[in-house]
Amino acid sequence: MYVFMILIVLNLFFYIFANQNMDEEADYLLLKNNQVLKDILELETEEQEALGKDQFHSLETLENARTLDCSVEEEPNHKPDVGMTFESLNVAEEFYKTFAKGEGFRIRIRTSKMGSRSNEVISRIYVCCNEGHHIVKATNSEIKNDEGKSKRKCSTVRTGCMAMFSVSRMKKTNKWVVKAFNNEHNHVMVSPRSLSYI
Repeated sequence: MYVFMILIVLNLFFYIFANQNMDEEADYLLLKNNQVLKDILELETEEQEALGKDQFHSLETLENARTLDCSVEEEPNHKPDVGMTFESLNVAEEFYKTFAKGEGFRIRIRTSKMGSRSNEVISRIYVCCNEGHHIVKATNSEIKNDEGKSKRKCSTVRTGCMAMFSVSRMKKTNKWVVKAFNNEHNHVMVSPRSLSYI
């Protein structure tokens, strides 16, 4: 049910941006969007009451613990620096996710290097979701799905953004250190409030 509501909100959001010249319609859609968000909050409240306060609190505590985990060594939204260290790969990833969210972009894993003997991750590169370029494989009419039907043409968000965050594990201490950081973006940032819609 939440997925359906989120899809509605996403459709409204993209519709607004596609039709920027229609201010009156955009205002109406924003009001509808706010109503949908209020409905979601009401459903969460009902879910809290149905689960019981103890169960809901434990779920909330887990979410808070995961959020706080990224700020063990550094404060949230602190800019990453080369040489910065983290206790684990998960802490480094959560730190960069928090930083990215504060800046207005999303991240993804570009590359992970595995150790030859241990088969564990020894380095990882995170990039902006807009990194790289879309590769055109064929014209729209030539692309078919498994059932033989034509696929529709979809837009891409890839702009060749060079923002990246690279971490490697130090052998002696088993801590993770930032080896490279680039925060130069070639696209518009999204407000943190709207980040969940992209």
